[in-house]
Amino acid sequence: MVMRFVVLTLFVLQTAIVIGQNTEPITVSSDNDSVYFTMNGERTSIANTDMAAYYLEDGLVAAHAGDFVSAENKFRVGLLYDPENEQLWYNLGLAQYYQGAYEDAIYSFDAAVEVDPSNPENYNQRGLSKAMLGRYTDAETDFLILFKYAPDHPMGNFNYGILKLQMGDQATACTYLHKADSLGYENAPTVISTYCAMEGE
Repeated sequence: MVMRFVVLTLFVLQTAIVIGQNTEPITVSSDNDSVYFTMNGERTSIANTDMAAYYLEDGLVAAHAGDFVSAENKFRVGLLYDPENEQLWYNLGLAQYYQGAYEDAIYSFDAAVEVDPSNPENYNQRGLSKAMLGRYTDAETDFLILFKYAPDHPMGNFNYGILKLQMGDQATACTYLHKADSLGYENAPTVISTYCAMEGE
């Protein structure tokens, strides 16, 4: 659905370029719901949510290719159309995290939490971002909130285990690392063999 709207818009714009002098100017307007394109008396509209979905998809393609700068830019444009889109905020935070912009990432995850306070992924990534800045107590708070919504979150259990290692609490760390292992988190066994073997865990 989104691609159909986008292709139609691109067709309208390309037609204007090809026809040149024989085409009336394209006028573009918008309101809180849609963007409108008018050419030769015909009006086409694209819902803001569809525009946001297009930029989300485009940003994900860039992120999967490892181009986090481009992904960040696309997510930001999407948010201009739909500032309440949780997935745009979340993925913007991820793009910023992978660029090492942890404070910016925390801001984006804060916005994602505001839109949907029950999504455990937001707390997981915000907790990781805080931990990268050495804000271990704040990070722990996020992981404990995560466990209220998803106690069997494999990555959350692993990340909390790593956090507790950083905080010097090896016993608690190993408990959560073993739980992550039991939930199938693939990185857990290596960390367990390094940090938990001596504990008889």
